[in-house]
Amino acid sequence: MLYGTAGAGGPGNGGTLFRINPDGTGFQNLFYFTNGVAHGPSDLLLSSNTFYGTAGGAPYGVIFKIQTDGGGFAIGTNFNYVNGAFPGAGLMVSSNIFMAPPPAAAAGAITGPFSNWTALL
Repeated sequence: MLYGTAGAGGPGNGGTLFRINPDGTGFQNLFYFTNGVAHGPSDLLLSSNTFYGTAGGAPYGVIFKIQTDGGGFAIGTNFNYVNGAFPGAGLMVSSNIFMAPPPAAAAGAITGPFSNWTALL
């Protein structure tokens, strides 16, 4: 099974999480990003049966998690501009800690070394 995100589309045009078989059959939208979480979900990070990602919206962006079946959607962190805004990059894992780029990276600027990244969730 292949999984991905679309940065637009769905109710409210907030983007979708979908899955499809490797042979191109069985396309299914699993989740529609709405209710303040919209504007292009990022690449997804898979841990066990849960995806983690970032998305814009409400009002400065969020870090979210969702199960591979589309259930269990939850917001882990709301950006508030002080801790970052408008995430433009996905997450990574370092020693079982989720990391996100600093606010400058979320805004698309070039960032410094890895140590500048922020532990989240």
